[in-house]
Amino acid sequence: MSGYPDDRDDELDRRDDELDIRTAKSAVIVPAIGLIVVAAFGLLSIVSGIIQFPGLDAAFDEQIDQVEANPQFTAEQKKQQVQMWNQLRDVTKAAWFPLYGIIGLVSILIFVGGFKLMNLSSPGLVYLSAILSFVPCVSGCCFLGLVFGIWALVVMGKPEVKAGFAARRRAAYSSDAN
Repeated sequence: MSGYPDDRDDELDRRDDELDIRTAKSAVIVPAIGLIVVAAFGLLSIVSGIIQFPGLDAAFDEQIDQVEANPQFTAEQKKQQVQMWNQLRDVTKAAWFPLYGIIGLVSILIFVGGFKLMNLSSPGLVYLSAILSFVPCVSGCCFLGLVFGIWALVVMGKPEVKAGFAARRRAAYSSDAN
């Protein structure tokens, strides 16, 4: 007997797999839904970014107009400020779609990880999605991602959740064998 949750050699130590699965699912349901919500926020931010992209030039032009209208700046300062805003516009427009592409991929991973956590499968993907959810600038909502990501990691470490994952894995293998 090794002590791992999937080591159930004798009948006395064997718990009911259904009970393990139900217990684990009740423990993981809230962080799993939280990860899915964080992923949804990430996908919504992509939609927002696509909507905002056509207005970028107008927003930067407005800032440049404010700099040029400011009487406190000298002509040299105005020139430097306008040059800075134009460089910032170029960098922003060049990085816009790659950044939102990364946010999209991370959001999809977090969504799938939340779904897998809810179904007690793919613990490696669940750990990855929980960690990705609290990385700033790539998850949908940094604060919620931090809360639900850490919560998912803590829940994944609980013995009853590990037993639920093992019971789910055993159930999958036993149905394949039949």
